[in-house]
Amino acid sequence: MVLPDGTHFSEHTLESQGDIVLGDRVHIEYGLTTPGSVFLGENVDVGGAVTAGGDVRIDLFSTLRGEVEAAGSAYLGEGVRVCGRLSVEEDLDVGDDVTLEEGFEARGWINIRSPIPVVVYMFAYLLQLLRQGRSEEVETILAQLEETEETFRVSDTFFFVPPGSRVGLQESTIKGGLRTGTDCRILGNFQVDESARLSRGTELHGSLRARGNVHLGPDVVVHGDLEAWGEVTLGENAVIHGKLEAKQAELMPGAQVHGTIMAPEGVQFLTPASLDMKQRVEDFNDGVQQFTELLD
Repeated sequence: MVLPDGTHFSEHTLESQGDIVLGDRVHIEYGLTTPGSVFLGENVDVGGAVTAGGDVRIDLFSTLRGEVEAAGSAYLGEGVRVCGRLSVEEDLDVGDDVTLEEGFEARGWINIRSPIPVVVYMFAYLLQLLRQGRSEEVETILAQLEETEETFRVSDTFFFVPPGSRVGLQESTIKGGLRTGTDCRILGNFQVDESARLSRGTELHGSLRARGNVHLGPDVVVHGDLEAWGEVTLGENAVIHGKLEAKQAELMPGAQVHGTIMAPEGVQFLTPASLDMKQRVEDFNDGVQQFTELLD
């Protein structure tokens, strides 16, 4: 799950500063607001209104339980259901068996057809290739897409929820890792299947449980417990208003834990000098490994 800088969870709405991309089978109990575009995969359930400054693309059999407003165009796949009114400033493409319970308004062309598939499949695939370092293959795919008549573009700033995840008002389950930008405001208790990284100034009003490592940047505040199967690092002036459980914990100057700390492999209080030495050791070990691989 990726949250760009300044993402805010309010009582019933999730506000992002970039495009919003939800993978297949994502269930989110919030409405969505963004100055960019919204891309929803198959069988997505959105619990509130959707307001986009760009396009709205919705894949097969998804449900939106509120109004939908798009300053650009809207593309609705087969079986999509919109419980509120649909308002589109530009063109509207709809597939078979689309339900618009409170009607629609479109100022551009209206086409009754099967719209092009939503970006989510390709987007997740490209992310996986980038993770594997296969940038040349990514460039080839993008070049091929640009040659087609109908293309999509996701902005450099985007909000992404991986397939099969659930983002609730109280409990959230993320089928992957969690990474936030700076100064985000997040609500609810999060269960993360991989590692989590919260960047500077982010505030989580709830607990965080991760099966990997957890890194809290400077001035991050967690209003709840933090549990990790791996290591936990607290940046300068980071605060946990609850207990901390991890395999190992590292605290920078000014970091606070307002509860018990359970770390079987120890708690270490770091300084800038010790961090610099640790980084040098890691760089040295990486260099030795690369040299060994060259010899092999």
